[in-house]
Amino acid sequence: MALRVSINLPGDTVIILEADEPGLWREVVDAALKDLPREILRLSTNGAASTNGAASKEAPVTANGTPSGSPGALVSAPGPVEEAESPPTATGRAAEEAFGRFCRRMAPTGDMRRTVVAAEGAKRYLGAASVSGEDLGRLFDLAGWMRLADFLQTLRNAARNKFGWLERVPGKPGHYVVTAQGRAEVIGTAGQ
Repeated sequence: MALRVSINLPGDTVIILEADEPGLWREVVDAALKDLPREILRLSTNGAASTNGAASKEAPVTANGTPSGSPGALVSAPGPVEEAESPPTATGRAAEEAFGRFCRRMAPTGDMRRTVVAAEGAKRYLGAASVSGEDLGRLFDLAGWMRLADFLQTLRNAARNKFGWLERVPGKPGHYVVTAQGRAEVIGTAGQ
């Protein structure tokens, strides 16, 4: 199993790192981050529009296996590719703690209500424009809630006409946002 980490920097610079061994990825990422100037790291965390903390776009790769038009390191590795999230920054940790407090204060009952609260909390505290089934796993962990068997089905159910708490995001398959009706019925005045 291969692990792939993409680091987006200002100016459309993308650094892509891959590792075959699970224990090796941390060393590779630490080595790459150690050599980046602190100003670039600060700019990239403050100005990033990524919704899930992971890299959101890939650099085109040339025939020799290196990213075209951008500096970076690429270690060729066969097998499936997974993206890793970078550890949260101090401000990221504070946002995650605020998200967790929001979810606990709301104390929703039921899977669909938890999903709506997590989506609204992610928008308010983590800057997420929308959430997917994959995002919800991490959000439920941050909230201290038990993971669901099928997050995507729960998103779909909350988006059905019967409830109308969520709506699909056009052009982003599997991504949903909270509707005004969802805010009114699930979040209500407790979330103000």
